[in-house]
Amino acid sequence: MLPPSNRLLSLFGFLSCGALLGYSAWLQFGIGLSVCPLCVVQRLSFVMVGAVFLLYALINPVRSSVRIPLGLL
Repeated sequence: MLPPSNRLLSLFGFLSCGALLGYSAWLQFGIGLSVCPLCVVQRLSFVMVGAVFLLYALINPVRSSVRIPLGLL
């Protein structure tokens, strides 16, 4: 069995971040839970991590010289 590609793993990470953000939005707007400041910071961090995963999925870096600068994002 072949291991999954970097592009597929990055896409899975992006979709996971999107699912977590969607669930938190549903809890806030659908159920009516209030949002604490820590939750807002957590949502922003999930947005940033999801953006990096999406960037990795679109670019699909193969060489290590490309992976290191993108990893610093």
